[in-house]
Order: sequence, then C-alpha cells, then structure tokens
Amino acid sequence: MQDEIEKILQIRHLYAHRNGIVDEKFLQFFTGQFNLNSEHQMPISEICDKICYLSEVANKIDLAAISKYNLAKVSS
Repeated sequence: MQDEIEKILQIRHLYAHRNGIVDEKFLQFFTGQFNLNSEHQMPISEICDKICYLSEVANKIDLAAISKYNLAKVSS
C-alpha cells in the first residue's frame, strides 16, 4: 500500500513540477517503464482509479483511527 501511494505521489509531482516530463528521480520509482525526458501520459480512467484507491485508503485510515481511539463517528 505504501509503495503504491508513493508512486501516485511521484506521478503527481511529475505533472505538478515537471509538466509531465519524465526525469531521473521519476525513473527511480518506475524502472524500465518510461524514457528520460519523454512525456508521461495517463488515461483519465487510470487517474480516476488512482483517486478512488486513495479515497479507499483514507477511509480505512479514518475507520482504524475511530476504532483505536474510540472516536465518535460523524454521520452524513
């Protein structure tokens, strides 16, 4: 789980700070998958999958904290 989140954050960094252009740091996390100085492209469906994954992880963390610390739940 932690490795997958780190990879998602590296993709975010690539788009936010390098305009999607693959650099050496990015290649450390995605060995052999991309070429240096090439444009990284990701289908919107994959972006949505990653957002859903992060949402599920956040929900699991929230539920674990509620259970561990006996916190009150906020109902919607």
